[in-house]
Amino acid sequence: MGGVANCSHSGSAGILLAFRWLVQQKILEFNLLDKYDWFILTRADELYLCNHHDFLEMNKNHALLPT
Repeated sequence: MGGVANCSHSGSAGILLAFRWLVQQKILEFNLLDKYDWFILTRADELYLCNHHDFLEMNKNHALLPT
């Protein structure tokens, strides 16, 4: 799986999960939760042509999922 040894699944999901884990560790290490309200993780292989959602109007108790 994406270069993960002894895994019978093909694809790159394993490395994406590892990168997200690393981002989480760095957010915690540098105390970024106290500095920022939002962390947006997107795919690097997609081009977003539409305007972004107005995050100032979002409820912090809800998650925004792309459709």
